Amino acid sequence: MKIKTLFLLISSLFMTACGSQLLKPDDPNSTKTPVVWSTDDTALAVVIPVNNPENPNSEQYQIVTQRPDGSDRQQITEVFPQTVMQLHYIKEQGYLIAGFKLQNGGLRIDRITPNGNAISIIETKTPAMQLCQGQKDSYAQTPLILPSPDGLWLVNLYSQTCNSLTIDFLQAGNLQTVSSYELELEQQMFFTWHPMGYLLIAGSDQTTVWQVDKDHPPLKTTAKYPRCFYPSTRSSAIAADGRHAWFEAGQVKIETGDAKKAFGCQ
Repeated sequence: MKIKTLFLLISSLFMTACGSQLLKPDDPNSTKTPVVWSTDDTALAVVIPVNNPENPNSEQYQIVTQRPDGSDRQQITEVFPQTVMQLHYIKEQGYLIAGFKLQNGGLRIDRITPNGNAISIIETKTPAMQLCQGQKDSYAQTPLILPSPDGLWLVNLYSQTCNSLTIDFLQAGNLQTVSSYELELEQQMFFTWHPMGYLLIAGSDQTTVWQVDKDHPPLKTTAKYPRCFYPSTRSSAIAADGRHAWFEAGQVKIETGDAKKAFGCQ
């Protein structure tokens, strides 16, 4: 069976290290046209390319939802030129999370309802790496928002200064921040929700693990280092039964897969 493995420029497992090259963990989404399952696996959110008659060489996209067989396609957004870097479809709670790469190198992450109403959660003007410009072996987190597995909470991960990580927990419904923590960055970090409902922050040394949730600040634990970081939450390109979805040649492709590689593999 052919399994497509592509890399996101900015993924839920990617920390920018200024002045150094980092490994990018596998993510079975494409950079420009990601496809993710809804949290109940009954539908898909898809970024599709849209032709621009006035400028055939320009790239335009649109987010739609549809059933796995392609039926019941619904337009969620208007056409936009930005690359989508993050995508989650929290169907039971009635929203999507989409991150857009901006022309200035920054990133905007929106919460979008199925009727197309969008609220910007975070927007940066410049790439995170500029926070550490000129500093060797330094780290800055590209903005990342991960919905909890049940979709009730959002964790907002970003750097306000070089070598620091801000961890904000927000109510998904009203986007109010309920708790905020700071963590010093000494190495590249990977992130994933645990099926039990807390966030794991793992160092690239493959030994250090922090556990954090909205009620408890980051605590360095002796928990076993996660076996996987993708899928990092319930909505991803991999369904609970292991089916893998991606976009190719103008349509969504779906292959059967190993359920052991779905969310919960942590």
